[in-house]
Order: sequence, then C-alpha cells, then structure tokens
Amino acid sequence: MIKKMYKNDINSFINNLEDLDFYLSLDFTQFEESAGEKTEEPTDKRKADARKKGNIPKSEDLNSAINLMFLTIFVYMMLPRFYGAVGDMFERSIRMFSIEEMSPNDMWVYFLDIIFYWYAIMGPLFFVVIILTMTIQISQVGLQFSMEPLQPDISRFNPVNGMKKIVGKQALVELAKSIIKLIILGYFPYKMFINEYEAMTSLFGETIGNALDYISWLMVRLIIEMGLVLVVYGLFDLMYQKWKTNEDLKMSKQEVKEERKQTDGDPQIKAKIRQKQMEMAQGNMMAAVPKADVVVTNPTHYAVALKYDRESGGAPVVVAKGQNLIAHTIKDIAKENGVPIIEDKPLARALFRQVNLNQEISEALFGAAATVLAKAFKIKGRSF
Repeated sequence: MIKKMYKNDINSFINNLEDLDFYLSLDFTQFEESAGEKTEEPTDKRKADARKKGNIPKSEDLNSAINLMFLTIFVYMMLPRFYGAVGDMFERSIRMFSIEEMSPNDMWVYFLDIIFYWYAIMGPLFFVVIILTMTIQISQVGLQFSMEPLQPDISRFNPVNGMKKIVGKQALVELAKSIIKLIILGYFPYKMFINEYEAMTSLFGETIGNALDYISWLMVRLIIEMGLVLVVYGLFDLMYQKWKTNEDLKMSKQEVKEERKQTDGDPQIKAKIRQKQMEMAQGNMMAAVPKADVVVTNPTHYAVALKYDRESGGAPVVVAKGQNLIAHTIKDIAKENGVPIIEDKPLARALFRQVNLNQEISEALFGAAATVLAKAFKIKGRSF
C-alpha cells in the first residue's frame, strides 16, 4: 500500500515536470506583441487629436517665472504713481470724514472716488497680467482652445489612477522638480540677506521714504535674479514636457495599423476596389473595340485599337489597348465585329507605351498610323 502511494506521488511529480518543461518551451513573443508595446512614434493624426483634446506640451513654471519678472519690473516702474494714488485716496478720505454731516450723495461720491483710485492703481496691473499670460501661452502652444480638459471625466476619480500619480515615476519627477524650485527660492533670499545685512541694519537711521526705496530695489533685484534662473529651469521643463508628451503619445504597431486602416482604408478592401475599377475600365474599353477602325498587333503580345474621325479633323485616338491576355481578348472582339487586324510590331509597341487610353497619338506616329489606317479602310472598302 505504501509502495503504491509512493509510486503515485513519483508519477505525479514527473507529470508536473513535463508540464513545466512544456510551459518553459513556449514562445512568449506572441503574448508580448499582443500586449502592444508602444514603440512607434506618434503619427500626425494622433498628435492633432491630442492637440484638439488640449494635450499640448507646456511649462507652467516657465509661464510663472516670466510673469513674475515682468510684473515685478512693471510694479517697480509704477511705484511713484501708486504712492501718489494712495496718498490722494487717504487725503480725500480724511477730508470726507472731517465733514460733520455727510449726505447720501457725499457717501456715493466718496465710494466712486475709491473705486476710481483702485482702478487707477490696479487696472494697468490686471491689463499687463492678461497680456503677458496670453502672449506666453500662445508662444508655447499657439492659438489652441479646447473644452475637453474642462469636461467631467470619471476616470479622474479612479483611486488606482490616483495611486499611480502618488507613487509612480511621474510623482518622483514632480518631487525632484519641487526640490529644485525650493533650492532656488531658498538660496537667493539667503544670499541677499547675507550680502545686504549691514546695509539693512543701517536703515533704522534713514527716513521712511529712503528705506522703502532701498527695500523696493532689493526685492526687485531678488525677484529678477530668481526669475532668470527659473526661466532657465522652465526651458528645461518645457523640453521635458515635450519629450514626455511624445512618449505618452507613442503607439503600438497594432495601433498604427488600425489608424492606417481608418485613414487610408483597409488594404484588402482597397485592392478589391481597384480590381473592380480595372474590370469596369476594361469593360468600357472592350465596348469601344467594335467601333474601332483598326487593331494594330505585335502580333502576340500587344494589341491597340485605333479610331479615326475624319470629320473632326483630329488625330487618331487609342480607344483600347492591352498585352498578353487582354490583347487576345481585343483581337477576338475585333474578329467578331469585322474590325481589321493589321500586324505592325514597332507601331503596336510605340502606341502601347507612349499613348494613354482615349488619347490622340503623337505627330511622330502619324505616318505609321496613316499607313495602317489606309490598309484597314482598303480592306473595308472605304477611302482614307
């Protein structure tokens, strides 16, 4: 009994080994191909579809850095106007509240004055912000507007996709970018504080105006220095975003094949359509053979049917032509309909190679064609 149990276990173990050998011997390339590795560069259509959906490479850090620098310069240039407007507003407020009895009309005038002064201060700033943002955005992505990113998408609430953003490769890249920005934003203020410490401590003996001017200049210089470094960082970020977008848009070979079918059509269907068109063209061509005046042959390989209309005064026209099997068909139809068949090897080859269907022959072939037509008309008892 025990020997039988051992024997069954040994047989089962051997069978498992055979199954393992079988699976190890399998070629897994088919499974890899079916997985669809995205190794192909994105097509123009895929890039255009991505742009329509708003998937355009751009660097928000570059936008922020340029905006920050220009706005700082603009605000620094507008400081005298800002100080003047704020001073006027306070002066009007003091005069207004010094009135013992204020009518509703006085309050309304005071309210409009405040709105006017705030508009005078902040209006140009808002205008510059809008112009700068639009200019930088257009310089990066062009005139492209899409509502696709604003539409609700359930996949955005997928916890699996959320975890991928937190622990995936892209999360590490974003973390590295944040660390670089923190280093930049921390280094320059520290450097300025160390270099300007003595000058800043001496401000306690200066007037408020001089102190404000000095601090304003320090802040402008600090922001411009940080902004220039952040612009360089933003340019690298823009190159990375373009590379990443291209990688995300890459396609598998199967996707390229499917897209080609959608744009160009299925190759098998196109081949059938071409075959049908050729059959229709040959059918129309064969229908013109009985009306031809002569069929010029090679005699075995080529056959060209000519039609000459004396009333029109034009040159003879090739109404049908073919080689091998089609040439035999043209000759058979010509025989059935009494169209003269004349052998002229050089002329047959020249007509077949040089003249398209339903096209007049060239002047170089007039002489040889006239000779053949004269023979054909003589056979049919007609004058040329």
